[in-house]
Amino acid sequence: MAPGLAYTWNEIVRIFLLLVGPPWTLLALLMWSRIIETPTNPYLWLGYALGSAGVWGAFVQAIPAAREILRPQATDALPPIQGAPATPVPTPLAPPVIPIEPPTFLYPRLTPPAPPRLFGRTAFLNELVADLCQPDAPRRPLALTALQGLPGIGKTALALAIAHHPQIKQTFPDGQFWISLGPQPDLMIESGLIIEELGGSMESAITLRDRADLLKALLRGKQLLLLVDDVWQVDDARIFLDACAPPTRVLITTRHAQIAMDLHAAIREVWVLLEQPSLAVLAVAGPGARAAVDADTDGARRLAEEVGHLPLALEVAGRYLNRLAEHTGAAQAIATLRQELNDEAARVLRLRAAQRRPGLDDAQPSLEAVLGLSYTHHLGDDATRRAFRTLAVFGAQPLTFDLPALSAVWGGVNADSSPAQINEWRIALADAGLLQNIAEDSPARYRVHQIVAAYAMTLLRQTPAEQQAAALAYARHYAGLVESADDLITGDQLLAGLAWLDKEIDQVRRAIGWALGQTSAEGYAALRDLVRPLRNYAIGARSLHREIAPWLEGALNACRALQDRSGEANVLKAQGDVLQFLKQMGEALEKYEAALGLFRAVGDRLGEANVLKAQGDALIRSGDVDEGMRMLEAARRLYAAIGARAGLSNVGITLARYAISQNNLAAAIEYMQPAADFGQEIGHPLGAQLQAQIDGWRAALQDREDKP
Repeated sequence: MAPGLAYTWNEIVRIFLLLVGPPWTLLALLMWSRIIETPTNPYLWLGYALGSAGVWGAFVQAIPAAREILRPQATDALPPIQGAPATPVPTPLAPPVIPIEPPTFLYPRLTPPAPPRLFGRTAFLNELVADLCQPDAPRRPLALTALQGLPGIGKTALALAIAHHPQIKQTFPDGQFWISLGPQPDLMIESGLIIEELGGSMESAITLRDRADLLKALLRGKQLLLLVDDVWQVDDARIFLDACAPPTRVLITTRHAQIAMDLHAAIREVWVLLEQPSLAVLAVAGPGARAAVDADTDGARRLAEEVGHLPLALEVAGRYLNRLAEHTGAAQAIATLRQELNDEAARVLRLRAAQRRPGLDDAQPSLEAVLGLSYTHHLGDDATRRAFRTLAVFGAQPLTFDLPALSAVWGGVNADSSPAQINEWRIALADAGLLQNIAEDSPARYRVHQIVAAYAMTLLRQTPAEQQAAALAYARHYAGLVESADDLITGDQLLAGLAWLDKEIDQVRRAIGWALGQTSAEGYAALRDLVRPLRNYAIGARSLHREIAPWLEGALNACRALQDRSGEANVLKAQGDVLQFLKQMGEALEKYEAALGLFRAVGDRLGEANVLKAQGDALIRSGDVDEGMRMLEAARRLYAAIGARAGLSNVGITLARYAISQNNLAAAIEYMQPAADFGQEIGHPLGAQLQAQIDGWRAALQDREDKP
C-alpha cells in the first residue's frame, strides 16, 4: 500500500485479493465487491492484471479509480424487504421537528445520518440554525455543547437535526460533513475521510500534522458545515477546528463544558425536556407505548418525572413500556413499570437504547453503559470517581445540598482530603454535568439528576465500607445542622433557625431514614442527634407531629442503647407533646412524668421547665385547671430564673389567655408583655401583634378605672 493512503478494512480485503494473483481469488473478489453487477468495469480487470504481473506502481495508480466501484457508497440504501408491512407512525403528542427513523450506522460517515424524531426542541433548533446562518457571524466557528453534560440529553440528535435543516443546506452549499469521535477516535482515519471527500491526495500526507495542513488548504474558501460529534478531548477536535475559517463553520457536541471553553466555542446548553415532549418520547416507542400513555396519562407524567425528563431515559423506558403493554395490557403497563423502578431504582439503568453509541461495542447499549463512558473517561482518577459515587447519599433532584454538606461527605470518605482537593472534585463533576449547580441560589446549592443518582448508587453499593462511611458522614453533618438551627430557634434568631431548617428538612428526613436502619453505636448516635433537636421545629413551629412520631420512637431506643439519660428525657418530652396534640392526654402525662424525673436527675433546669409547662397545658386541656395553672406558674418562675426568654414567652401567652378568660386584664398584661418584647426584639411578626393586643387591654383597663 502506498504511504499515506488510508483505507477501510473492506477496501484492504479487496485490494489484498487483487494482489495475491491466482485465478481462484478472482472469483472471491467478484463475490466480495459485487462487481459482477458491473462486469465491464475496466479498472477492476486492470487492477487484477497489474497485481498478478507485479507491476506495483501502475497498480497503485489504478487503485483510486477502482475503489470508487469497490467500496459501498455512504448514500446506498438497503433494498426493501418484499412483503414487509409498512411501519405505522404514531401520532405524536408534540409535533416532531424531523420525523425520520434513528440512524443505525456503525462507523462515522461524512454524510450526516438521518436524525431521530425530536420533540420539544423546535424553538431551540431554529435559534441554533439562525446563529449558524447569520451573515455577520463571529470570525470563529460556532460550537454547540451541553453544559449540563448529561449523556442522553440529546446533543447528537439536535446536531443531526441542524445538519438536515433546509436553511443549513441552503447556507452551506458545499455540504455538511459529519465526524463522530467518541472517547478513543482514530484521527488519521477521520481526517482522511474528509480529505478524500474533498478530492485531496494523501500520498504525501503521512503524519497527522501533514493531514491537518492539507485539510486546511482544502477547506479554504469552502462554504461548508463541519459537525464534530461527541468530543472527549480538546486535541481530538482541534485538528478540525484549526483547519476551518469562514465561510466554513464548525458545530461540536461534547459532554464536557471545559472542552468547549478550551476550544473558544460559543456554548449553548441543552436542557431536559418539558412534560408534553417527554410524554411524546414515551408514546412514540410503539403502539403499545402509545396505548399505555393514553390509558394512564397521569402515571406517564409521574414516570417522566421519575426519570428526570432525560430524552435517552425516556426512550429506553418507552421501548420497555411498549413490550410491557403487550404482556400486561396497556392500562397496567405504566403502573407496572413504575413499580419495578420503585422496587429497584437501578432497574432503569439496565434498559437498552435503540442504537449504537460511540465508544461502545454493543449495538443496543444499556443506559448504565452509556453513563459508564463518562464515569470511566471523564473522571480521570480514583479519588474523583469516589467523589462521584458518594454523591448518591444526597439523593436525586429535586433534593438539593450545599458546599458544606458536600465537603463533609467527601471529607468523611477521604480523611486526608484538603479544601483544595474538594474544590477540584466539585469543579470536575460539575464540568462533566454529573453535579448540577443551581446558579440562582446564593450561596450555591447543588443537585444530582435522577438517572445520575441511580447510577452513582449502583457504584457505591459495590463498596459497602465506603457506602457506610459516606452515609455516616452525611448523617453527622445534618445532625450538626439541626442542632445549630435549634440553637437559633431557642435563642434570639427564631426566624433564621426556622428558615434554615425549612431549606434543609428534606435532606434531614433522608438522613433520619438512613439512621433508623442502623444498629451500631455510631448509627444510634446519629439518629439521636438528628431527632432530638427537631422538637421545637417539628412540633412547636411546623406541626409535623405525625411524621416525627416514629422518629421519636427510634430515637428513644437509640438513647437507651447509648445509656443517654438526658437524650432519653428530651425524647420522652417530645413524645408527650405529640400525644397531647393527638388528644391522648393520659399517655401524654405519663411521658411527661417520666421525662421530668430524668431532667431533675441530670440537673437540666431548662428541660424541667419545659416539662412543667407541657404538663400544665395538658392538665388544663383535660379539665384540671387549678393543677394546670400551678404547673404553668412553676414553669414561669423557672424560665425567669434561668433567663430562658423563649420559654418565658410561651408560658406567658398561655397564662395571659387564661387570665383573659377570667376577665383579669392586669394579670394578662403582666404575663403577655415579656412575650411581646421578645417577639419584637427578634423581628417575629407575632411580637407586634401581641403588643397591639396588650395596648388594647391597657385601654380597656383604663376605661374601667376611669368609670365611677
